[in-house]
Amino acid sequence: MFTASDDIIFSLYPLLLLLKTTGFVLFSTDHVRNTYRNTYFSILNLTIYVIHVVYVWYAGINTFGKYITAPDTLQKVYAVVFLVNAFSLIGVNIIWDKYHNNKFLNLLRQFYKVDKDLRRNNIFLDYKKLRNRATVIILAEFSVYTYFNIDTATIFCKLGFQPTTVALDFLFYQGLHMMQVTMTGKCVTLFAITENIFHRLNVKMQTDETSVQLVQKIRRFYHDAYELVSEANEVIAFQLVVPLCVTFVMVVYHIYYQIMNSALQESVTVLVFIESPLQ
Repeated sequence: MFTASDDIIFSLYPLLLLLKTTGFVLFSTDHVRNTYRNTYFSILNLTIYVIHVVYVWYAGINTFGKYITAPDTLQKVYAVVFLVNAFSLIGVNIIWDKYHNNKFLNLLRQFYKVDKDLRRNNIFLDYKKLRNRATVIILAEFSVYTYFNIDTATIFCKLGFQPTTVALDFLFYQGLHMMQVTMTGKCVTLFAITENIFHRLNVKMQTDETSVQLVQKIRRFYHDAYELVSEANEVIAFQLVVPLCVTFVMVVYHIYYQIMNSALQESVTVLVFIESPLQ
């Protein structure tokens, strides 16, 4: 579908595919290339809203249920902390992202515009390398979280939980972790592209014959790249802290149940700690 000679959309494709399939963006790649208006009330987007509303409804039942049924103070404290963290994550991805969808779309359009200007001046980013890096990180984090959730579901089955409860909890936690994956994907992809822009500008300055026109041109591109960094920080900075908090709670939760239940000692926990550096 794409070739190595494509524009920056080629590098953004893994991120946009992830965000579109999870419903965290309401636009397609065509909206980035063109000035199409974002259609909030298309059939697909309305379906996404329904799925997200059902998910939030189940999240409320799940988290409040954990607090009500907690048998001791320690587990009640955990339930409150988890409730705050879960709804922080949901608020950032399902509510905040929906409200700021146009802002994120405009940011991607700025990346596309800067890339187009660079290409006109024979400055090409490492599109394939950027795409592969984003793909590897997204798939690696997704795999670790999926393993973690399957392992946790297996533990709950050993403890005698109902299969329906285990399955719903698996989908719930998988959903939370997918939100973390999307946030990591945004940060890694956008900042890697920005870093590559600066790298290519430096290479251009070192390899081309120095002239007033070249210096002015590079200076303008440096200014554009700086604007991209500022806007990217403004759009996604709020999402940088949340995954760390949620990951910490998940690790403590898993370790707590391992300590409290001797039957859980068969579970391999080392992979739980791998997910933290990925954030």
